[in-house]
Amino acid sequence: MAVPMKFLCDLNGSKAESLFCYTHGKTMMLQRLMICIALISFFIGSSQVFALGIVNWVEEVPLHDGRVIEVDRKANDSVEVRSLWPFHFYLEKSNFDQHQIEFSHPDTNQRIAWKGERGFSPVILDIVEGVPFLVVYGRPDKKNSEIYGCPELPYVYLRYAANGWKPVSVENAPKELINANLSAYDVRNKNGRRLSQADVRRDVNPLSNSHTA
Repeated sequence: MAVPMKFLCDLNGSKAESLFCYTHGKTMMLQRLMICIALISFFIGSSQVFALGIVNWVEEVPLHDGRVIEVDRKANDSVEVRSLWPFHFYLEKSNFDQHQIEFSHPDTNQRIAWKGERGFSPVILDIVEGVPFLVVYGRPDKKNSEIYGCPELPYVYLRYAANGWKPVSVENAPKELINANLSAYDVRNKNGRRLSQADVRRDVNPLSNSHTA
C-alpha cells in the first residue's frame, strides 16, 4: 500500500521538515503535470516522421554531352504519425518516397548532395555549362514551396549554386533537361545494386516518353 509522502516526512523529521517535503512533493507533481500538458500540446495538430528502412544503390547516369557519372542513391521508408486531438493518432506509411542523391562534379570533383522531402523523386540530373541541374517529380505545397517553388507542372527544376539547390522556372531551365536519366521504379529491389546505363534506361523509359521540359 502506498504511504502518503506527508506521513513519511512526519516519521523522519520535524514539522518544518515535513512541510518542506510535502511542498516539494506537490511541486514535483505539478512539474510532471506541466510536462504532460506540453507533450500533448506538441503532438496535437502536428506530425512526426520515423524512419523504418533505408535502401542504397549506385547508378551510372549519362549526361547530355555523352559523359557518364556515378550517382549514389538512397531512399527512406518511413511512417508519419499525426495527431489531430489528444490520444487520437493517424499513421501514414510511405513506400520509400524520400530520396537522396550524391555525386562528384565531373569538372571539379566536388561532392554534391541533394535530399528531398517526402513525395519528391529525382528524374533528371545533368551538368549544363558546368552547372548541376536536377529535375524532381512532385507537387509542392505550402510547407515546401520555398524549397521547390510553385510550378504549374508536377516537375520542379533545381539549380545548384554555392548556397545549395535553388528552384528555377521552367522557362529559365536549360533545354538539355529533356530525357529522364535517373531510375524511379522498384526502389525496394535495388538495395546494394549497381545499375548500369542500360539498367537505368530500361527503368526510366516510360518517364522519358512522357516528360517534356
